[in-house]
Amino acid sequence: MLIAMFHDRTPTRRLKVSDYDYRDDKIVMYWSWKGEKLYTEFSKFGADRRTMAQQEGESGPRRVFRRC
Repeated sequence: MLIAMFHDRTPTRRLKVSDYDYRDDKIVMYWSWKGEKLYTEFSKFGADRRTMAQQEGESGPRRVFRRC
């Protein structure tokens, strides 16, 4: 499960992860939202092991994620 928390008033989303694919220096995560199957690519993993970047794609623009 991927739990997405937002800084604005967007409600927390709990997304069911169906699969992962490890490719070179990125991870592709396959998940479902409102019955639609989607994927997100993550890369640019920080040396502190607390940050990564979502790559631009069908799930949105490039964004930095920080582990809580």
